[in-house]
Amino acid sequence: MKYVRCMVSRAVEDPVTRNLSISYVDQTGEIKEEEFDMVVLSVGMVPSAASKSLGKKLGIELDPHGFAATSTFSPLTTSRPGIYVCGVFQDQRISRRR
Repeated sequence: MKYVRCMVSRAVEDPVTRNLSISYVDQTGEIKEEEFDMVVLSVGMVPSAASKSLGKKLGIELDPHGFAATSTFSPLTTSRPGIYVCGVFQDQRISRRR
């Protein structure tokens, strides 16, 4: 597994190997091309200051990253009964409160 923080400019499948040839600009500004058997493209997200503020006003427990804290088996339930969370305020990476 390899994590590459970059801006992808092109992804092309090799018809023989079915691997993906990825062209990207790395953090130093250098243009690179590499071949991978699997690629996961993701956009990093940070909760807005307004979302954090609203969560605090409503008494919702926040996780260390500022998203609404939820549990693995109840991903929509917040620490406040009757208040549920979804969308970008729900941290999909770390959902462990209870």
